[in-house]
Amino acid sequence: MSGRVIAAVNRKGGVGKTTLVIALADTIVSEFKSSVIVVDADPQASASIALIGPDQTLLRSQAKKSLASAI
Repeated sequence: MSGRVIAAVNRKGGVGKTTLVIALADTIVSEFKSSVIVVDADPQASASIALIGPDQTLLRSQAKKSLASAI
């Protein structure tokens, strides 16, 4: 089975990107029983905090590093 990439991108804030991504990921997992990887490249890390909680994120330790170096 091949994977698919779905991106939610908009330079303007407050348009519902995080809400859309979390709802879409939840729907794919629950309805289609598929695995989902959410890549949260937003410096605010709202999707990461919503999905795994503030204590599990690398916000403090990775704050000055790039996304590539965190992976």
